[in-house]
Amino acid sequence: MSRAIEAAKRMWDNHGHQIHTFGTISDVETSRIKQQTGLNLNAFTRFMATRGVRHVKNNHTDPEQETLQQQFAIKPSDFGLIPKIAAIGSIRLIGKTGSRKPARLEYTAIIGNRVYIYLETIGIGDKRLELWTMRIEQINKRKV
Repeated sequence: MSRAIEAAKRMWDNHGHQIHTFGTISDVETSRIKQQTGLNLNAFTRFMATRGVRHVKNNHTDPEQETLQQQFAIKPSDFGLIPKIAAIGSIRLIGKTGSRKPARLEYTAIIGNRVYIYLETIGIGDKRLELWTMRIEQINKRKV
């Protein structure tokens, strides 16, 4: 089991503040982000903290509710896919950097027969990309 999945399982059940760092984003990913959004995020670090994992747990894990929205319920194991989603997904900038409300990157990736949507908050000052939320949609719900 990956360290990310183990960390997500701990955060899933624990209310204490925890952080799991995925690492510094690669030059290839930095280039992709710049090409698709215009942002230079060189040397930024991607991580997830308890608040993001708990947000996903509280909003995207009820199988009945997710089915009504043409989505799949998230499980702790899905957090292990974050690096892959970021590496292969299309990227969209939401909001503006420097505004009162933090800007976010939205990644959309098809893996298997599911569409993974992962959002992270951009921390310009501390050069960090933090998990904001994640959901899994049925492939027929949206065009990627």
